[in-house]
Amino acid sequence: MDKAKKFEKSYYKMIDISHKLITARTAIAKGTVVVGPLVLQHIQAGTMIKGDVLKIAEIAGINGAKTTFEHIPLCHPLMLDHVAIQINIDEKNSCLHVYCLASAEAKTGVEMEALSGVNAACLAIYDLSKIVQPVLRIENIHLIYKSGGKKGQWINPESKEDPILRQLSIVPPASSEKKLLFIFSQVLMDKDKEALQEAFQRNLKIAEEIITEAEFLSSYLTKLDDQYDYIFWLKGSNQLPEEHLTWKRMEGLSQFLHLELGKSDPSAWLETYCVYAIDSNQFLIHMPGKINTAILAAKALLSIAIK
Repeated sequence: MDKAKKFEKSYYKMIDISHKLITARTAIAKGTVVVGPLVLQHIQAGTMIKGDVLKIAEIAGINGAKTTFEHIPLCHPLMLDHVAIQINIDEKNSCLHVYCLASAEAKTGVEMEALSGVNAACLAIYDLSKIVQPVLRIENIHLIYKSGGKKGQWINPESKEDPILRQLSIVPPASSEKKLLFIFSQVLMDKDKEALQEAFQRNLKIAEEIITEAEFLSSYLTKLDDQYDYIFWLKGSNQLPEEHLTWKRMEGLSQFLHLELGKSDPSAWLETYCVYAIDSNQFLIHMPGKINTAILAAKALLSIAIK
């Protein structure tokens, strides 16, 4: 016991995670290397003196993520399941946008691994490019996204519009105009359909339509097209039809909705929100049948989908 107390007094200690549960962890980080027009021209032409910049940077980034614990003293060694580097060329700004995705089944997050991977890839680009043009700049290295653990999904508020989130279906594709379909139980529709319509018009100010579950099942479900971007099915007497469970469930977006609604309504933590991708531009949200919750859900999704 005395020895344990002495250890507790240490100024440097790795956080004890022995009590935590193993969960699926994912993190995405990003950084930018401003290389200038000349270096970018050579990279695209494959004429860089030291070799293929993009391929070497990718390998460096993967190695950087894998060895994170070796150069960050109090970082836990993790057995990573997956590391991927993606480098996007930005001709307009003469720069390279570097992304690192890291994932693991672990007791702690993989944010540092993703950030370490980005740093290593950016430094490799710098090293390979400085012989051509020494005026280079590494900037804006930051975490974009993480998921897993007790807190679930987190999206950097400053990165909601980053294209990588749409590419990975973490958030839906952007669009300048959205049309919404809301599906309610017959009981609620009979009670006050005009009040529903007025509430949506006042709060959303966007094109929407309100129908009953019976109408949806009989006329809409069998011929879904691109007429609606978001279909909000407010749970009533019916469950999502078994034959349509082949739609891809967007776990990240479902968790995002759960967290966002929980901020305004504590009871939302007890509910289940399921977002399904019908196709790349159309989504069905199966959620509790509350008017205010539906409005909040629509606002949350529109806030990350419309530029």
